[in-house]
Amino acid sequence: MMVKTNFEVIVGTYQKYLVGISLGKDKSKESFNFVQSFAEEAHIGGIKCVAASGNYVVSGGTDEFIRVFDMNSRRDAASLLQQEGTINCLKFIDDSHLISGSEDSTLCVWTTSNWKCIKTLKGHKGAVNGVSIHPKGSLALSVGKDQKIITWDLVKGRNAFVTNIKEIANNIIWSPSEKHFIVLFDQRIDFYDVNVAAPVQKVTFAKDVNCASFLNDSILLVGLENGCLEMVDVSHNKSLKNQKIHDSRIKDICVTNKGILTASSDGIVKLIRKANFGDRGSTNLDCRITCMTIFNPESD
Repeated sequence: MMVKTNFEVIVGTYQKYLVGISLGKDKSKESFNFVQSFAEEAHIGGIKCVAASGNYVVSGGTDEFIRVFDMNSRRDAASLLQQEGTINCLKFIDDSHLISGSEDSTLCVWTTSNWKCIKTLKGHKGAVNGVSIHPKGSLALSVGKDQKIITWDLVKGRNAFVTNIKEIANNIIWSPSEKHFIVLFDQRIDFYDVNVAAPVQKVTFAKDVNCASFLNDSILLVGLENGCLEMVDVSHNKSLKNQKIHDSRIKDICVTNKGILTASSDGIVKLIRKANFGDRGSTNLDCRITCMTIFNPESD
């Protein structure tokens, strides 16, 4: 008997397509089957980022558009155009709002009730590379090509303070506990305590860092350029495990209660175990994957 998980894997591709994958498991087997659930030509340029919350999946691309898909009806719900440049990052604020970061240096806050832009946040002097929402939804952190971290008060709709980091950061991610955040550089991740201005740890890597995801508040999963997945205790700057998972660069990581999902630039999506990175199933989409998210994940 085949039992489906209650989440779908959503990937964005360089070839402009948004692709959905359902996972099912035969009760008599340990591995999962991957079945493509949809493929939508969402953009007229490459897709850079995807996010999911509530009934919606959103994607942003080099065509400057944000596309909104209603996953209940499996139909296009909206096309948003406000910013003048590639949409580099998308994050939901609960189910009620969406924030988008653009090459044009702005962040836009959208309400999901009618998909209107209700606020444009200006503070960066260059492209916004990454944004992360505080778990309680009241604050956001962003990094950009201007070598700054900006903390945004989302209640008041303005920046609270600016930190100069003197390097271009590629992304920024809050920890699950709200007490820490990480900043991603080309071959380094800086680990911050919210009560300390400077990084409390700096973790370096032999290869370029493409993505990262918290397994818990101090254990980090890092996807590298050479296809390796590294598990790091960032609070103690200690590598716990490094294993070759893909033949090409890892583009994104998602943690689910079924294991760790990884996506590589050569079109492979894999599900592996948290404890030993053991294989639980994979699929080859025959495309260039750029990003990945989970629609309606179970909580761990």
